[in-house]
Amino acid sequence: MCLYTYFHYVYTEEPLHPLCGRSWQIRIDRISYVDAKGPMYGRYRAEQFYSGEDYMLQIDAHTLFVTHWDNIVIDMMKRTQNPYAVLTTYPKATGTDLLHWRAPISVPDDGVVAICQTKQLPSSHFMFKHERGIFIINPGKPVLTPFFAAGFSFSRGHRILNVPADPYLPYLFDGEEMLMSTRLWTHGYDLYLPDRDVIYHIYESDYQRPLFWNDDWSTLKRKAVLTAQNRINYILQLYDRYPRYGKLDLREIEKYSLGKQRNITQYWNWLGFDFDKFESLDHCDNLRLGKLQRIPTVSD
Repeated sequence: MCLYTYFHYVYTEEPLHPLCGRSWQIRIDRISYVDAKGPMYGRYRAEQFYSGEDYMLQIDAHTLFVTHWDNIVIDMMKRTQNPYAVLTTYPKATGTDLLHWRAPISVPDDGVVAICQTKQLPSSHFMFKHERGIFIINPGKPVLTPFFAAGFSFSRGHRILNVPADPYLPYLFDGEEMLMSTRLWTHGYDLYLPDRDVIYHIYESDYQRPLFWNDDWSTLKRKAVLTAQNRINYILQLYDRYPRYGKLDLREIEKYSLGKQRNITQYWNWLGFDFDKFESLDHCDNLRLGKLQRIPTVSD
């Protein structure tokens, strides 16, 4: 990449890519696609690189950054005045013309994308799936939210030590975000909706971006997903509530389970989840007005 950038600089006089000359700060874990096991396993492997850094950022593929993104997100973190804050939401969408893409300037008055509601999917072993992000008026500061978004989260580095990604959820997609919402919250972390844009994401389907579920799905993989779904329901204390199919994997379950700073019943009540209707309250107004109140932890 840097060799290409150098020749591009020679002919265009555009500045070199900022990563050039910083290869010592970059660590890559390369594996064959046949050994990949979906996003959760990938996040677990990435977290093995952690070596005491102050902050950690989790994003998906197909992501573009705004200018000075690091200064912006660290400023947001400091404004929460909470060392256990996790900034998280779905990124705004961008187009597929990457050659001419220029990062929009992030300004405080921009509307923000909020996750307002989550639902259960009875057809998918009652996994939770957040509703699409909705534009809301900028609340003017990071505000509490019940919802973790896998596509963007930023926190202190100790999050990896206290709430690490679970490697025993192969090929899982739906269910990851609610699992992390509850694990983080019960470990004493507070989720915040950002008030500034940090990244953009390519959602459009006309761009042939590779997706892990495009791979051949064998019977073995489908059984693995079912086992992962059982594990999530077990961690969320919902395993006995629904019909059971497949195996239950309890390897290192204590390490990857809920915390003890708050309990799961408190979370369901705070979220306003109706298990008869399979959906939570709509929190758009709460997020726009910053109405959600923080639930104290055992250590407070």
